[in-house]
Amino acid sequence: MTSNNQQIDQGMQTPSVQPMSASPGPLVPDEVVSGLYISNIHTASGYLKGTLSSANAPAIGHILSLYSGRQTDRDRLKRTDGITVTNKQIILHDYSSTNMIEHFPQIVLSIHTALKENRHVLVHCYAGVSRSATAILAYLIWAQGMAFNTALKLLWSKRPVVNPNAGFREQLRLWELLDCNLLTNDPECRFKEEYVDFTKKRALKSFTDADGNEPDLGALRRVLRPEPTNEVPKGKTDGLQKA
Repeated sequence: MTSNNQQIDQGMQTPSVQPMSASPGPLVPDEVVSGLYISNIHTASGYLKGTLSSANAPAIGHILSLYSGRQTDRDRLKRTDGITVTNKQIILHDYSSTNMIEHFPQIVLSIHTALKENRHVLVHCYAGVSRSATAILAYLIWAQGMAFNTALKLLWSKRPVVNPNAGFREQLRLWELLDCNLLTNDPECRFKEEYVDFTKKRALKSFTDADGNEPDLGALRRVLRPEPTNEVPKGKTDGLQKA
């Protein structure tokens, strides 16, 4: 891991490319590193429905879906009978206030497991710009030991429209700072101090009203119990090459 976490993202400018709409029909996904792809929801739907007709489309064995849970999107991601691609779905909103870092362990595990089984992985959100980009960046930081800046530059070179929101970038910097591990080895203090501080600050901000009054302490206590959803596998993956 890099030692200059405070330097991350300084001076970096988002490429002047308009974010891709999810309205076009299925498109060929963009390969980031060998076997790992990113796309919008229409491309993912094409794989799950068996309607992706492009001769250039790679064979995908596992799809990781990050979306808001709207019924229309659920319908798009409903797998047609006979389609063998597996699909893991995580409900996430593309808000700066969304706590996405708590899902990083299961995101990394989902990608890692499929790649170790020699299955190509497609990660998507609605437009393939923020949530899916954040998921892939979290994986690159963990699997290849990349600094956030380095991983983001690589992802931009493969898909110029990616643009994680400010809250997700903050959480990726924290993920790198914590060496991709939210947990301690102390049974009496399960979570690392930096992660606990992050959840407390997020909770305070969420429960403080618009006039700046003190938060509802009862409601605050209920959210100050961070629970990462899965532990990541021990050790980094080896042999992943850039596409």
